[in-house]
Amino acid sequence: MLSNASRAARLSAQKGYPRVCQRAFGRSCPSLTQQPNAPVSLDPSMQALLKDIDISLQNHKAQLQPVPRELEALSIEPQEEQALGEEFLEYGHDMHRKSPAALFGSQRIGAVVIPTELQAAVTSVINNSDKSQLHSDALRLFAKLNPDGETTGWELQLEAKYRSYQQGARHAERDATAFVSIAMPGHYSAIYSVFNHLKHRMEPGWEIERVVDWGAGAYSGLWAALYSFQKSGDEVGELVAAQSTVKSYLGIDKRVGLVAIGNRLLKDISVSEDLTIQNHKSLLEEDYVPREEGQKTLGLSAFTLSSLPTPLARKQLVKEMWESGAHTLVLIDHDTKAGFENPLTIKGSHVLAPGSSRLVCGFSQRLQRPEFVGHEDVQYSYVVIQRGARPGQVTSTVGRLGQVGARAINAQIAKSTPVKQLSLFDEKHDSAPHAAPIRSPESESQALSQLSEDTSLEELQNTLRQEVYHWPRLVFPPMKKSGHVILDSCTPEGKIMRLTIPKSQGKQPYYDARKSSWGDLFPHPSKNKPQERMDIVNSSGKVKAVHRDHIGKSRLEKDGKGKRMFDLVQPSVREAKKENRRWERMRKAEDVWREESDS
Repeated sequence: MLSNASRAARLSAQKGYPRVCQRAFGRSCPSLTQQPNAPVSLDPSMQALLKDIDISLQNHKAQLQPVPRELEALSIEPQEEQALGEEFLEYGHDMHRKSPAALFGSQRIGAVVIPTELQAAVTSVINNSDKSQLHSDALRLFAKLNPDGETTGWELQLEAKYRSYQQGARHAERDATAFVSIAMPGHYSAIYSVFNHLKHRMEPGWEIERVVDWGAGAYSGLWAALYSFQKSGDEVGELVAAQSTVKSYLGIDKRVGLVAIGNRLLKDISVSEDLTIQNHKSLLEEDYVPREEGQKTLGLSAFTLSSLPTPLARKQLVKEMWESGAHTLVLIDHDTKAGFENPLTIKGSHVLAPGSSRLVCGFSQRLQRPEFVGHEDVQYSYVVIQRGARPGQVTSTVGRLGQVGARAINAQIAKSTPVKQLSLFDEKHDSAPHAAPIRSPESESQALSQLSEDTSLEELQNTLRQEVYHWPRLVFPPMKKSGHVILDSCTPEGKIMRLTIPKSQGKQPYYDARKSSWGDLFPHPSKNKPQERMDIVNSSGKVKAVHRDHIGKSRLEKDGKGKRMFDLVQPSVREAKKENRRWERMRKAEDVWREESDS
């Protein structure tokens, strides 16, 4: 038999294989693989294309990406830091676009943020509770439902009704947990906003050391007072409850569940060692203080008056607050008329904020909730009452000029300044007489605003603090038109009036009116006569008709209720005009078709 090698040699000789490949089947031939491929004949156009590609690749150079530079922390010299601080203060005081008076009247909080300490305490209570049970309790107690049964928001009033006292006691802890997670952040934001405005209106040295809270609940007033009245005036950093000036807190509430949950939150928040916290079901005899010693005592009733069943009960509560000896009384409620008629009749006192109108002036405060429900707009109304006579009216008008007004005055002066003309020089005659020196627009502007600019910031704020008692307060957002701004405001006369600030009144008043917000105090008088909302009453004292009832009311009415006839007729007139235009187009198209068919 032939071997494999001889069989392969014979087979290769028969089929014409090269003699160099004398190996067994299944192996490659190294002599063939190492030889270069034969050149391929290419088309001339293809050769030109490949040549261009080679040239472009040779000309292209790889560009390396630059290494990113790192930021370096540079130290600021003390002199530079002081200069920057003075420049910032000068720009904020002198060169602000709004006038200092308008800026003083618009000190409001954009969004209240729950402090970290309080947020952690509430989160701990929620984490230690039954989540499904808490969700059902929240829907049962505080959910706002539409006609379809869908949740549209949350109420802030706890109105749990049970068949018996024992049933209410069993649900007390569950209801208090739902109140802390849903309603208490909204209560805190409203109280904190009012306290912040109260500090802004009072003198810099004004302090609060004792707080008496009617309807304390879960200590919403305590948290707002601790984080509002701080020892240091720096509010940029994190607020700490231990830095508060409040030394005594007395909560008055009969709801055991809410008081227990408030004490539970108090264990997770570190407060000052000098702070004493008490809770009573009613105001005791030893809790009253003489009026002379109540200068640093604040009486608070937050979201309690509307929960009382009768007007007599509300009157008794306000009377008890007045007799407690507190120098300042703060009453906050759910933007309703109930409970806000009796406080205005107290003798020997004056209304500090928001105004002296007998109508409820409602306001809104945005709350930036932590993880509970996102942000929320809290609707509330309030009255701040202080003992003593109301300060007299101040006739000064300082602080009415800002950067916008200064620029307008400079432009007006530059426009009215005569231009100096050139004249030919003649040696035979004497030289022309020199013109009188012309003052620059900057010097004229400084001369016009000398009264307001020469005063220091402290003197300016003290003067504005006395004037602000007689400024109107906006009860709704301004209506910005093309050439004027309409402001519905509560005036010092106790009336709701509509002020119109036209563009012709001046750039500064017009700019301040356009940049004003709901709840601001407006310092500029109206150029035109204000429109007053008048209530026409009969002999028995009941309101028979309201003249200009659209003033001081919301413009966003639902289902057409409360709208004027023009607002109701306008959509139907618009639809009729649209139908008429559609019919005219169809008629013209039909006439054109007939003319073409006849031709």
